[in-house]
Amino acid sequence: MKIKIFSGLLVIMLLLSSCSFFSEEKEVTEDPIDKGQINVGVVDGGDRFLTKSDGGYSGIEIDIVKELPGDVKFIEAKSQKDLIEMLTSKKIDIAVGRFVQDIEYSKELVTSRNYGKGGYFLLTKEGIYLDNLGSMEGENVAITENVKMAGEIADSEKVTLKSFENIQMIPEEIREGRIRAAILTEREAISLLKTEEGVQAQEMSSSPREAYVCLMHRDYVKLLEKVNERIEGYLDKQAETKKENQ
Repeated sequence: MKIKIFSGLLVIMLLLSSCSFFSEEKEVTEDPIDKGQINVGVVDGGDRFLTKSDGGYSGIEIDIVKELPGDVKFIEAKSQKDLIEMLTSKKIDIAVGRFVQDIEYSKELVTSRNYGKGGYFLLTKEGIYLDNLGSMEGENVAITENVKMAGEIADSEKVTLKSFENIQMIPEEIREGRIRAAILTEREAISLLKTEEGVQAQEMSSSPREAYVCLMHRDYVKLLEKVNERIEGYLDKQAETKKENQ
C-alpha cells in the first residue's frame, strides 16, 4: 500500500513539474516586420520633429518610419508616458516622441540609434531676452520633468530650480514675477507660445544637446534593424543636402 501511494505521488509531482515547465516557457512574439503591420505611436509636438495637420502627420520622425516595410498605422498619444505604457502593453510596436537617448527606460524596451538633436529653451516675460542663466543668480527658475539634463546647463547652480509638473501654470508664475524664467524643451515652449500671451521663448546658448531615439519592444529584432537602416538613410540624405548647400 505504501509503495502504491508513493508511486501515485511521484506521478502527480512529475505532472505538476511538466505543467510548470510549459507555463514558464517564453512567449513567442511575432516581429511586426513579419506581420506586415506596424503600429507607430506618436505625440503631436507641433515642431520640426512631428506636427499634425489636416493632411495627417509630418516631420523628421514621420519621414523615418513612414517607409518601413508593411502597413504603417499611426496612433496618437498625449504624452511620452502614455507611449511607454502603450509599448509595454504592446498596443503599439514602436514609439517616436523625442525620447532622449541617454536615460534608462523599461528593461522590456530597446532604443534605436539617434536621429536628431535639440537644445532647451528659456521662457521669459515678453520683451525680456535671455538665453542663459548667468544673469539670474539667486532667482527662481522653473524646470519641467522633461528637462533631463538640467545639471549640465551652464550656471544652473547659481539659480534656484523649481520643478513644475503642470507646465500650464508656468506662464502665470512668470507674468506675476514669482519666477524669472523657465527651462523648457522645444516642444513645451512651442505649445505654451500657441496659447499664452505676455511670454516669449528663445533657445539657450549654453544648452546641452539631447539626442533623440525611437523606442520599441526588445523582442522586435527585425523592426529595430529596419528602423536603424531608415535612420541611417535619413541622416545620409541630410548630410548630402547640407553639402550641396555649402
